[in-house]
Amino acid sequence: MSIKASVVSSLRWTAVAKLGGQVVSWAITLVVIRLLAPGDYGLMAMVNVVIGLLAMVAEMGFGASLVQSATLDRGRVRDLFGVALVLNLLFMAGLMAAAPLVAGFYGEPRLTTIMQVACLQFALNGLAVVPDALLRRAMRFRALSLIEIGSGITGNLVTLALALAGHGVWSLVIGSLVVAVVRALLLQMLHPQREMPRFDWRNARGMVGFGAGVTTTRILSYFSGQADVLVGGRLLGRDALGLYSVALHLATLPMQRVTSIINDVAFAAFAKIQHDVSAVAQNLLLGIRLLALVAFPALWGIAAVAPEIVRLALGERWLDAIVPMQVIALAVPVRMLGTILATTRLSMGRVDLSMSTALAGFLIAPVAFAIAAPYGPVGLAVTWALITPLHVMLSAMGSRSALGTRWSALARAAWPATAAGLLMLGGVELARTMTPSWPDAVRLPALVATGAFLYVAASVLINRATMVEAWRLLRPRPAAS
Repeated sequence: MSIKASVVSSLRWTAVAKLGGQVVSWAITLVVIRLLAPGDYGLMAMVNVVIGLLAMVAEMGFGASLVQSATLDRGRVRDLFGVALVLNLLFMAGLMAAAPLVAGFYGEPRLTTIMQVACLQFALNGLAVVPDALLRRAMRFRALSLIEIGSGITGNLVTLALALAGHGVWSLVIGSLVVAVVRALLLQMLHPQREMPRFDWRNARGMVGFGAGVTTTRILSYFSGQADVLVGGRLLGRDALGLYSVALHLATLPMQRVTSIINDVAFAAFAKIQHDVSAVAQNLLLGIRLLALVAFPALWGIAAVAPEIVRLALGERWLDAIVPMQVIALAVPVRMLGTILATTRLSMGRVDLSMSTALAGFLIAPVAFAIAAPYGPVGLAVTWALITPLHVMLSAMGSRSALGTRWSALARAAWPATAAGLLMLGGVELARTMTPSWPDAVRLPALVATGAFLYVAASVLINRATMVEAWRLLRPRPAAS
């Protein structure tokens, strides 16, 4: 199968599988949010920001190294497996010992035990790195999608059961551990790691070097991306942070799922054509057009109907999350476009460019969020929305030589979808002003239908070429006779 055909097949199957499974996960998540308090989500956000950072360091970019490497042999796989396993176990032991210090930083004594239980997932991550990367390298995204669906739904069901039983924040902690357990088991079932780990750093040095660059970039990006939670957790307290984190979670859910679909496939595909800059540029612009076609209606649609979603799905105690959710959702499409830029650079081995962009965000974000923190969740959300386009523009400008295209060309590729999204936003807001007495249960589907009709109509007028392009790429093709 050609690379293009493989990419299209992977995208089509992965999208159907992931989004189908995600419908179930979203429904369960909304029920759990209604059952738990903002403070529970605030505590979990404090845990996740630490766990996420250390998990990234422990992984050391080994997965990306395995996917991006031009050649691979069993010995190098065994070496990376051994190094990854040792690092994850060391980080697990270190975080168990340091948990009281983290709890002291946030002023939340409960975090000590929560952190010590949550960090057990490091042992599972060490076992999952190699089979996950080898499945990606082989572009077996159907198998990876099944793993994500199975682990995600199982974890969500456990979380729901514990939340219904009144276990509060522990329902989130145990649920996340169940996800890690099921994921590790399924990875070993679908791609068994029969080779024993080998603990020889010298043979893995080349790939560890690339992985170290990837990890440094990810750490810088993580600090800039999680500066809102770090600063908010310290200055706002768990309740306000819980409101903000739930608003952020709901506003970025489509981004997390769609970009995971695209980036998983794009990284493996661009790595295969990394030495042909013109082909990279052509396919990058195609990716931007297609991503913008989906991202702007989905995310700006969430912003448009956020009041109805929160009142209906979450209840009265979450009303203060409406404005942060709207503000963040407006900026998420731009963040998604920036993510595909970063993925393309990394697939070409240009970790240096990614590192410089991440460094800029690392220097700007914490200061900006510290200034915004006194204004509460809304202040954090506005800052998030303002930093995002600035960061993406700097990223595009710094990558133009490596990617073979200017940032202005990237902006032109996304502009038709942006314009159609603006028309959709205006039309939905006008429809809301015309239906002030309608109950939310009636008005929400009416606004969604109005927005969908307006976006499709506007796209037919100003973005028809991309719609045709998307249809030609993704339509099912008859099997060859």
